[in-house]
Amino acid sequence: METWTLTHPERGCLTVELGYDAEFAVLESDWPLEPGDEEITPVAGDAGLRQRLEGFAKNPPKRLQVRVDDTVVARYKAVSSGRIPLERRAWSPRMRDSLTPVDRRNPHLSIQATVLDELLTVEYRDADTVVELEPPAGSRGARRHQAMRESPLKRVLYPLAAGMGKAGWALAVLVLGPMVGRLIEAVIDWLLQFVPDWEITLPTIHLPVPELPGLPTIHLPVPRIPWPDVDLPEIPGWVKLAVEYQRLWVPILVALVIGVLAVRNHGRSERRKREWSQKGWEGRRKAQSPPPGGETGRDGGT
Repeated sequence: METWTLTHPERGCLTVELGYDAEFAVLESDWPLEPGDEEITPVAGDAGLRQRLEGFAKNPPKRLQVRVDDTVVARYKAVSSGRIPLERRAWSPRMRDSLTPVDRRNPHLSIQATVLDELLTVEYRDADTVVELEPPAGSRGARRHQAMRESPLKRVLYPLAAGMGKAGWALAVLVLGPMVGRLIEAVIDWLLQFVPDWEITLPTIHLPVPELPGLPTIHLPVPRIPWPDVDLPEIPGWVKLAVEYQRLWVPILVALVIGVLAVRNHGRSERRKREWSQKGWEGRRKAQSPPPGGETGRDGGT
């Protein structure tokens, strides 16, 4: 089971747990467990694509559970990218089918997952505050975070790839659309060979046209406005090219924006974690410091 955590100075410990029914049933007495769900083939976080695909095919589906301290906020049958509300009125321990849209202005968790039920990032968001939850050691999310910390190139490429995944449908439509269109035309032409060539002649129907009375012609004076003779500049070629191929560059631009925002949010997250850690350390130091007057009065002193 994977456990992603973040200690919030006001909300407490935020926990996102990812695992199978058999793993949750050990911890939760009310967790439903169907026959056959206890058979699990473990897959390591550094496993290759083939092993991950085999594990995804053999294992039962993974579940998602969110906690705030010891209170269950939400449970989900499926793992997907989306957002989970953190308002107290939205808390419910019942099992939900999937993530639902939330109001982004309120506190929530933003989750990015793969099609193989793997968590890549989990972020706490509240207005302009974005703080990343810590992934467990050995997980795929931990390997991704470690690679981004060690390599400036991967720090940019990983979010860029995620942005391309969100906006790549437009590129797929642009590239595959004409191919699919030609394939459909070829199939239709092949099917039309088996359709007999029928000639259907429809009868001509002449309807009577009523004679309308002649209407007078009205001549209205049209004023002439002397417009200035202005030579407009010619549109540059790169503008024409950009307008013509906007379906190609718009997804790339969206991906770049998402990548830049992800890198910026990561830096803000690290700074906010250091601030919260410093506040927590100062709070513990104040709580452990002796009261004014030192040790006086403990043993019947002055």
